[in-house]
Amino acid sequence: TTIALSIFMIAVLATTGTVWISRSEVWSRQPEQKEFKQTQLDVSRIYADQCDQWYFSADVRPCAYGNPDAANTAVLLGDSVGAQWFPALYELFGGGDWNLILLTKGSCPIIDETFFYSQLNRNFIECDVWRNAAIDWIVQQSPEILFIGNSQVEFTQNQWIDGTKRVLDRVATEIPKVFIIRPTYALPFHGPACIARNKWQSKIIKPLINCSIPAGSEMSGRVLDWLQTAVSEYSSASIIDMNSRVCPGGVCSAIVNGKPVFRDEQHITASFARSLHGYFAEYAF
Repeated sequence: TTIALSIFMIAVLATTGTVWISRSEVWSRQPEQKEFKQTQLDVSRIYADQCDQWYFSADVRPCAYGNPDAANTAVLLGDSVGAQWFPALYELFGGGDWNLILLTKGSCPIIDETFFYSQLNRNFIECDVWRNAAIDWIVQQSPEILFIGNSQVEFTQNQWIDGTKRVLDRVATEIPKVFIIRPTYALPFHGPACIARNKWQSKIIKPLINCSIPAGSEMSGRVLDWLQTAVSEYSSASIIDMNSRVCPGGVCSAIVNGKPVFRDEQHITASFARSLHGYFAEYAF
């Protein structure tokens, strides 16, 4: 009867749910799941130090690391993708003859353009106010080196070129070395989750997806061209391109040589960023 069938289906679903809960509890204790959580949390100290106020404030709050009495100063200015390079730069400028200063605001590109931020459902005005004030502060400090890092914002060609030039107009004549870090390639999937899922699936079946994709895209190539156009007018400015290190051999992978690269879809881990500090030294010195 219909009632008997309903009771049977409820019992099946209850049993299935119990089994899946039990499996999930076992899964959560597996080494790959611990690694998954650790990779997600592999971020630099700047967030614990509350250096990034995201959209909650337009106040400029520089975070200084290294030797406050050093003769030389390096500054990293950027959104969260730019800020991901802090561990690498700290290895080079976090002491001795250098003082490293970080100015970062999540989702705020260092491109002088107002943009609509979907998470706020309005223009990101705090970003404009903060960016202008941060640049003013940097110019007043007169650092020896300025690093600028952005994500691949969905701006037009003119916005990328003109917005970048308006920033460079203010800093390139005041600072001896200005480096714009090319936006990092992103993944179309969550890196740590893909690694964990593949390790779990490999115990039962062949993993259903590969945690790698061809590096780059048509848009990322265009953005590089636009940045090169903007930078070409300033003798003190140049581009740092780390994408061949993040995605070696023309392939972006969630894991390279057994080490996780990405902590989500677009940010690399602090550990991986730190490992690339030597390549930044080739540009800076």
